[in-house]
Amino acid sequence: MLNLCEVWENVNYRQLLHGPGIFHEALRHVCEGERRFVVADGEGHPLYGLVYEENQALAEASEGYVHSKLFEEMPLYPPYLNYDENRRESLCLDLFKDCAGVWFEQASEYSVVLARVLLACTEQKVFFADERMRLFFAEEEIAAKEGSKSDDGRARLIYAGEAPDGALRVFGHFVPSSFDGDFTRLDAMVLFHHVFFFQWLTPLDLADVKYVEFLVPRTEGIGSILLAYGRGKAFFGALGMQVTIRPGCTRYPDEMLQKYLRIPFTPKDADDTNTIRVVNYYSVMYAKMLRRKGELDLSILQPSFLSEMKTYGDAVIRDQRMLGVLLRGSDYITSGMGGSSRPRTVEEVSPVIAEWFREGKYDRIFLATEDGDLLDDMVKTFGRSVISVSQERYRVADFREGMTTISELDRARHPGSAYDAFVEDTVVNYLYAIYMLSRCEAFMYSCHCGGVSLARQFNADRYEKLYSFADAFNGCSKNPM
Repeated sequence: MLNLCEVWENVNYRQLLHGPGIFHEALRHVCEGERRFVVADGEGHPLYGLVYEENQALAEASEGYVHSKLFEEMPLYPPYLNYDENRRESLCLDLFKDCAGVWFEQASEYSVVLARVLLACTEQKVFFADERMRLFFAEEEIAAKEGSKSDDGRARLIYAGEAPDGALRVFGHFVPSSFDGDFTRLDAMVLFHHVFFFQWLTPLDLADVKYVEFLVPRTEGIGSILLAYGRGKAFFGALGMQVTIRPGCTRYPDEMLQKYLRIPFTPKDADDTNTIRVVNYYSVMYAKMLRRKGELDLSILQPSFLSEMKTYGDAVIRDQRMLGVLLRGSDYITSGMGGSSRPRTVEEVSPVIAEWFREGKYDRIFLATEDGDLLDDMVKTFGRSVISVSQERYRVADFREGMTTISELDRARHPGSAYDAFVEDTVVNYLYAIYMLSRCEAFMYSCHCGGVSLARQFNADRYEKLYSFADAFNGCSKNPM
């Protein structure tokens, strides 16, 4: 991203002429290795400086960024060295539908370009707090202040020091909104990624796209695969595109996935002329539009498998009132997940669980966790009230030096041909646990993860009560799917 700055004195940076194409011209030189520019008017008088900063580096250096080894191989925020704001058919404008205008805190390449897009492609009013935005628009486009004498109602670009009520607030500093469900406040970099998302994904005309193929990293578990499919189906499916999984890309045998799930694999007629290939999994999964919702229900499970789980659930639950609790640990700890994805200890969450259990008159606590230490602590705290599906458990102490994910630990524990049989058991037990959570009367969870989204979608969000410890600790009321 190109940020505006003060003009450097006595430094021989390239001088560029201010005009509508200034950012694209600067980016051409960025591709040649330059990073700093002086921008002047037609008479050669310097107006401002431009400094190029990598999007991913900006995010990682910011407070609130969720650092994790899982994100190191694939940057969450692409550089966008080439884009075309005039390709309207490829712009994603869905975030602007329900807001009462868009307010930009700071002038930058992205805020200026986004403001131009909004003025050209929507009926939204655009508010700005940084006087430098005036450099990039004609005076007749700007109202001095909404409601002032100079505002005749025609100008949609308005100076406003504070964001009006109901406006989408776009800040100059990084906001970790990609990791939560808040769609009212974000930063210019995340919003730019949302709007120009398709131009980054594919050079194809969207009308030609028939398939969107996900390549799921082998570090990802069954919950992540289902989440990718559900989120992708909700977003891309609305555009008439079919979401598929690339055969052989996951750590699970394709035949085993088809045994339990009804997920389509990429068909033979998919090729480079009709298919978007999602190879940067995390950047897509954490884009704002895919964080909004998922589109899954129990029909994603094979009917015979679902029938088996229903029989099991009926036998366990009988007429008891169940409080569902999901506690994530193990590799969420070793991979350093932070923010709303940071796992919580039983000591942190048990007071609220005890209060809910008592006041809601629940008979049992159904606990879903892959972490053996958390299971032990819950049993010590709540005794025989806790029930759980029998499954492989992990402890942080089990992870050898250099190990980060459960998939690495599983490979070490179950070498060779034993691995395929083992992972089938883990898939079955995981899905049983999520299904049981979906049948509970209320649901509490320690952090945002794929299991939370799946349980809520399988339940169709009919829980009588829902509580996120992640949001409570972070002072947020949002509950993203």
